Amino acid sequence: MGYTDKQKEAINFKNGNLQIIACAGSGKTDVITRRIATLIINEVTPENIVAFTFTEKAAEEMKFRIRKHLQELRPENPEIGDMYVGTIHSFCFELLKNFKPKYRVYDVLDEHKRMIFLSNYANYNKTELRLLGERKYRNIDKFCRSVDVVREEMIEPHKLPLEFRYCYEKYLTVLDEQNFLDFSGMIYEVVKLLEDDPDFAQKVRERYRYLIVDEYQDINPLQEKLIFLMVGKDGNLCVVGDDDQCIYQWRGTNVDNILTFKDRYNNVKTIEIAVNFRSSESIVESAKKLIEKNTFRLGKKIEVWNNKTS
Repeated sequence: MGYTDKQKEAINFKNGNLQIIACAGSGKTDVITRRIATLIINEVTPENIVAFTFTEKAAEEMKFRIRKHLQELRPENPEIGDMYVGTIHSFCFELLKNFKPKYRVYDVLDEHKRMIFLSNYANYNKTELRLLGERKYRNIDKFCRSVDVVREEMIEPHKLPLEFRYCYEKYLTVLDEQNFLDFSGMIYEVVKLLEDDPDFAQKVRERYRYLIVDEYQDINPLQEKLIFLMVGKDGNLCVVGDDDQCIYQWRGTNVDNILTFKDRYNNVKTIEIAVNFRSSESIVESAKKLIEKNTFRLGKKIEVWNNKTS
């Protein structure tokens, strides 16, 4: 199967801001990996490209497909070199270690390790969490989730309730003293550096000139801030997603990111790849009737592949 005209348009787009609205079953992973491979054969250095995925599994799939396309387009050298393909969290941790030597001795606390870390009697006391309740799982879990909300929603500390703010600041101090970062903390630290350290910001922007963000409808405000600070309004940003598939709003994602993309970035090219190659006509029609009831969404014409659609 070849590519539709809209898919070809997205694949061959090189410089500027690109918004790809990709419905379910539209082959969007193949399109964006083909576009990355096309950038490389058009003399974009792989280490200047960053592709953000939602999971490490998705990253491995993307790397495999990029190499597959390069094998076809440039068989003499199908390797992706130092291109970064992976999650935003892992990218930020690598960035901190590469540009700020302090973080080379730091380790990462995932959700489970963080619970164990704060359940430790000494750390529980150092963070003064007793002010927020007894040393029970539900209280510590609630505190951890609240910490992430503060960062991901970029809430200013002075607006926090006094006791929570006190514990929050103690928590950050204890993490730093013991050389740890949590997931939201990795992104938060990079955002602060991009805002406050001009030398760091310049190095990042000079190194990473092309940014591709998959599942853009599931990006939270802190992640969007990172993306904006990396590329600015006039960079080479490609976002891929579908407002009808936003499923992580309960975790802080904001569908407004994709709905208002054209208002926040300059000279945006929007391409809809709305042909569903995977599902039958009855399934597509049923889905259309359901999602068209959504109030806040981008209008799009979802079609079924019939070997004639272009």
